[in-house]
Amino acid sequence: MQISQLKETRSDADRTLDFRALDFQITQLTEKVTVLQEQNKLCRVENAKIKQHYKELYDSIQITRAKHIDQTTALLTENKKLQAQINEQMNNKEVHLDYLKHLKEGVATLREIVKEARAVRPLDRSLASACLYTKHSHELLEYAVEQLNIQKTNVLVIPSTRVNSCTDASGSKPGSNTKKNRISPAKSVNKKKVKEHPRNNKSRLNRTNIVDSSISSTRT
Repeated sequence: MQISQLKETRSDADRTLDFRALDFQITQLTEKVTVLQEQNKLCRVENAKIKQHYKELYDSIQITRAKHIDQTTALLTENKKLQAQINEQMNNKEVHLDYLKHLKEGVATLREIVKEARAVRPLDRSLASACLYTKHSHELLEYAVEQLNIQKTNVLVIPSTRVNSCTDASGSKPGSNTKKNRISPAKSVNKKKVKEHPRNNKSRLNRTNIVDSSISSTRT
């Protein structure tokens, strides 16, 4: 009997210890679960923030893309306008070149008239300054026309040096002189252009008559 009672007492004590151990383990597991739940809540909050951030980023990308599309469309439209302006400027360059050529011819004619008047009145300072002015204007116009022609053809032109026509020891002329010199003397060019404008001869005769009459009046 005593042995059976001892066994029952021992079994009851073991059960009590087992229950206490189970309660302790349950308490520890409950604490761990509580900690995990708190961490889960924090992760959910962080996940919500990340989702909001990426949503805002996606929306900003969409807005930026729409702006870039508008900018690209505007740039393409501007490019078309610039192409049209370039074509228009090319046409205007042709008109400007023709105008400069006609103006150069007019300045050459005026220069010949001033040179003839200066030959009659060499001491007149106004005629001397007018002669220099027309010479300078003619050179500038000649340079402008040449530059426009270079821009039109897009070909680099090597400036030619002025070479006087001369004969060598054998009496033959050098081959380089057979080509027309690009920088020709202004006087020969002006004479050719004066011949092409016979309508200005009348104005020259009137000027020479005025000069002759002024000279005769001073002598009397």
